[in-house]
Amino acid sequence: ISSLSSPAEIPPPWPANPFPKGIRPGSVTDKVRAVTLSAHPKWFEHNELMRLCGGSRGAIAWAVRYLQHHGLLRSIESVKRPGYRRYQAVSVTTEGVSE
Repeated sequence: ISSLSSPAEIPPPWPANPFPKGIRPGSVTDKVRAVTLSAHPKWFEHNELMRLCGGSRGAIAWAVRYLQHHGLLRSIESVKRPGYRRYQAVSVTTEGVSE
């Protein structure tokens, strides 16, 4: 049994991520955040976000999930369409987060 201590058997390190952390300007996530913030306190359904942001179903789903995870978006069940969600930006003030 050989050991992994020889230099030929040690795998090279992963390359550094070329993209900055956070929301990239111009991305669908950035557009969802901008649209929901600009119309705060309006609630949006998924199809409205697709139309307004120009993103695919999957891109919008990823954006709302990411924004919710970071506390920038909240959701409730749609009254008009049970089983679907509605989304609203969480507005950020100088004192912190406001409803």
